[in-house]
Amino acid sequence: MKPSAKLIHSIFSITCLLLSLAAVSTARAHPTGNLVSIGDTAYFPYVFPIDHTGHKSSVLSWQAGRQVNVILTSKHNASDFMLSAQNNSLYIIERRYEQSSSKNYVKLLKLNTDNSTNTIWPWFEDKWRLGEGGFHLQSEQQIIFVKYPDVLIHRADGSVDKAFEFPHPVKRLRKVAQGLLLLGENQAWLVNQRGKVQKQWANLLSQTVENAPLNRNQIFDIDYHNNTLLVANWGNRSFDIHTKASRTNIQQLDAPYTAHWVNHFADSYLMMASSISFDGNNPQPLLILKAAANAQAQIIWQD
Repeated sequence: MKPSAKLIHSIFSITCLLLSLAAVSTARAHPTGNLVSIGDTAYFPYVFPIDHTGHKSSVLSWQAGRQVNVILTSKHNASDFMLSAQNNSLYIIERRYEQSSSKNYVKLLKLNTDNSTNTIWPWFEDKWRLGEGGFHLQSEQQIIFVKYPDVLIHRADGSVDKAFEFPHPVKRLRKVAQGLLLLGENQAWLVNQRGKVQKQWANLLSQTVENAPLNRNQIFDIDYHNNTLLVANWGNRSFDIHTKASRTNIQQLDAPYTAHWVNHFADSYLMMASSISFDGNNPQPLLILKAAANAQAQIIWQD
């Protein structure tokens, strides 16, 4: 099925944001999901269809020259998908909320080439919001993930420990070719599997921001490739790149859009934004591709 943008509702729905704000501290409340790629295919989660009041989530894909495509839809209301791309495989954590018990449950899946899935870990109670801040499969028996402020390891037997000691609070993690990419409040670090810092970036935030979305001046997502840190600057409504010598705003958004997810898509920049407003309208997606920092933005998908 190839849905139009009008049939798909961003995982960043205002309802989910309000639920998150009610459930956790404002400093850490955020929509769930991420944007990853394997080869020439990008993957990201969204709610489908747009008017689904039960928040039934899907995994979507996109390839250059093609339309956005639904490849997997949860059978459960109040569901989310979190993604991790590694070794040319896509691993998926599916989460569902069970209203009768007021508990979250998750399972770990692996996507096959025909878009079917294999279950690696069957459903179990999620006490850690596993994968919400990103995750990496160290093996099919161990998942490295973030539960603010720590980097943790969750084993298939249910035990959880610190993956390594790290001197700074961490709110997001992504596996990249060179190691693990960690995001703090205003800093980022590239570390090895033992947590030793290989590269670091400071002062990611724009300090002169006014009227930040939801009054949160924060960095929402990062990705690293070819000595370049790609940043979703939520507070500034911009996408930025940081190199050793410079920081550049490569795409400025206008309200009500704000920056959510980023991905180094081959040698290009793939960036997801969505609208946030409180006028009763659904959030609208905006997927942008830039071949280079100074290239004209190509709108891949917009309602």
